[in-house]
Order: sequence, then C-alpha cells, then structure tokens
Amino acid sequence: MQGSCEPPSGQIWSYYQVRRHIPQEINDWSRRPSQSLAPPLICSANLQQGEHLSNCFSFACDPSGEINGVPVATCHCPEGESLEGKSVPANTAFATQAGQGNEDICSEHPVSGPLPSAETPSNDAFLLLNVIDLLIGQEQEERRQK
Repeated sequence: MQGSCEPPSGQIWSYYQVRRHIPQEINDWSRRPSQSLAPPLICSANLQQGEHLSNCFSFACDPSGEINGVPVATCHCPEGESLEGKSVPANTAFATQAGQGNEDICSEHPVSGPLPSAETPSNDAFLLLNVIDLLIGQEQEERRQK
C-alpha cells in the first residue's frame, strides 16, 4: 500500500461486510433471497480445519468480470492465518458465511475468521463473534415479525 489505501492498478481490495444475503457460487451467484441467504456457520475445532481457513480481509483481488450480473474477483489470501497475521492451529474453530450453513464448506478453505479459545485469544475474533450475534438476532427478529 505504501502510504495509501488505494489498491494497485487493475486490482481491488477484498472487503468483508456481514450481510444476510450474499450471492455465492454454490447457487450459481443467484441474488434471489432464498438462494443467497448467508447464515453464520461455526466450523468446530473438532474438524481440525483451522489451519486451512482463508483470511481474506483486505487482500489484493483481480476483478474477474460478472456472473449472472454479480461482480466477481479472484483474491489472493493467506491460508491458516489469523486476523492478526499469526498462524492458526488446526484445532481452532472459525466462523464463515460461505456454504449457506452446510458444514461441508468448512473443509473447502472458506473465507472466515478464527474464533478465540483459551490458547488463542483475539480481540478481532471477539468482534467477529459480536457480528455473528447481531446476524442471529436479526434473523430471529425477522422470524418473529412473520
């Protein structure tokens, strides 16, 4: 970045924002609410996949055009790296919005953030947990209103 927040020429920065609906490859990039729902998913430490999560928060991406009207990009993100740039142990739980709640996505290197444990406390991960709580609360409120 060299003193600037502007991405290199021809690239964009990956940016994560929690949303209830995120078009995903799993449903051919559909924007329909029923197919783009992105509930938070906690991938358990028991899965031993923590060292394979993808930390894609503010990394370089190459625009790849659009699929079904959804802008897509190829991002270059580290595998098994915490939000603080440290190695993530295999037995670390992590949160993701990939896969629409299907636990199988946990072994496919989803964009995610590690969750804190006694061995790996993290202020950034606590923030991520608060965001997940917010999403769950929004979903519950929407159900009550129906």
